[in-house]
Amino acid sequence: MSRYATIGQPERRRLIELQQRLAEPPLITVLIDAGGTTPEHIELSLRSIGEQTYDRWEVILVDPPADFRARKDGIPAKIFAAKRTDSAVFEELLEAVSGTLIAPMVAGDQLSPAALTTFVLGFAERPDTKALYADEDRIDSAGRRSDPWFKGAWSPDLVLAQAYTLRSCALSRETILAAASQNADKSSLMDAVYATWLWLAAQDEFSIQHLPFVLYHRRADAPRVEPNAFAEAVRASPFARRHDLEIRSNDNGEAGWRHVVWPTPSPAPRVSLCVPTRDRHQLLSNCVEGLRQYTDWPDLEILIVDNGSVEAETHAYLNSLAGDPRVRVLRDDGPFNFSRLNNLGAAASTGALFGLINNDLAVKEPNWLREMASHAVRRDVGAVGALLHYGNDTVQHAGVVLGIGGVASHIHKGLPAGQAGYYGRVTVAQDVTCVTAACLITRREVYERLGGSMSSASPLHITM
Repeated sequence: MSRYATIGQPERRRLIELQQRLAEPPLITVLIDAGGTTPEHIELSLRSIGEQTYDRWEVILVDPPADFRARKDGIPAKIFAAKRTDSAVFEELLEAVSGTLIAPMVAGDQLSPAALTTFVLGFAERPDTKALYADEDRIDSAGRRSDPWFKGAWSPDLVLAQAYTLRSCALSRETILAAASQNADKSSLMDAVYATWLWLAAQDEFSIQHLPFVLYHRRADAPRVEPNAFAEAVRASPFARRHDLEIRSNDNGEAGWRHVVWPTPSPAPRVSLCVPTRDRHQLLSNCVEGLRQYTDWPDLEILIVDNGSVEAETHAYLNSLAGDPRVRVLRDDGPFNFSRLNNLGAAASTGALFGLINNDLAVKEPNWLREMASHAVRRDVGAVGALLHYGNDTVQHAGVVLGIGGVASHIHKGLPAGQAGYYGRVTVAQDVTCVTAACLITRREVYERLGGSMSSASPLHITM
């Protein structure tokens, strides 16, 4: 970490030069949540603020311990003692804020010397920005840094599941004020900040930036479990109320992350699942019987696109399905082209939702389609993918991102089942670059509007 994220004199001079080019450098208020901490923790945080390359800041200590005494030669700071936990107290705190930008932190954590300058430059580059956040790591008492958390682009779904934007962030004062008027009472400063991020998740047009720099160093011994209050904050958030979301503990509940369950329409829309295949009847039957017998969905259409099967066992199995009105077999004897076969299935489908299913998939959880369909019906979602495991119970697919291998690849491939992955990303719903067509659900009108799969360009090219 020190090799790639140390701010030396050349970097300091460059940051100061960039700040000096700003026509009107804004005042930024650093709010330090000092409740339940020690004077030593507060001094660590104050020292990191004193080392900033940016010079237009103020500090407010919120609920410092009774034995804290500011050093005469130390960093100047206002004291705000909150005696209550109602929303009016947070509004009183905001009235004490002079800055147009606010950067919250927890006592004992430290800011990178570049943090405040980088925050201010981010707002200056895109004046419509309402909030921004950066990456973070851990720091021990000897100054050794570890556990970097590289966070990725803004994802409303992810911020519901984990408070990944809570630290290493800055928000406009007007944004926090707008959120405070809508949020319920909060017990701490960081609870109120998280509630603001949840309020932002409900806003469709707001500009939110991710800055790909490690600008915040969290105490190495700070808790790694999110408090139960965060789950309650999500339940009470405008986003959850608007969409009637159910908030559960996820499979990795010891970290405090959340499984956000979206409702499905009533009546449930028909889902058409397209399964291209050629022979290998045991593989196909395992997949199709999982769809027929073990999938919990009331209105299902299964479209098996048979691409020139010749084995007698395969023909016998396909013929045995004739009595199931949910199943149709389509014949295509042309050369194998995955995209063309999927498009054939899409053209014959009658469901509002359309899915691509590889013939080597086996159903592990009966509610898999209910979970995927609940996201696919959302107007802000293009396509939904699933967590897939290999037969040896390791991860095959948990989303696709750009950059791996110089192009793109599956993240967490080979991770043993049950492990949370990088900062829990295997266990929570999130936005990714794309998802595999091995198990993909979308609205049929989206598939058709995008032209389906591009069979003329590449036999494996999917346009979504």
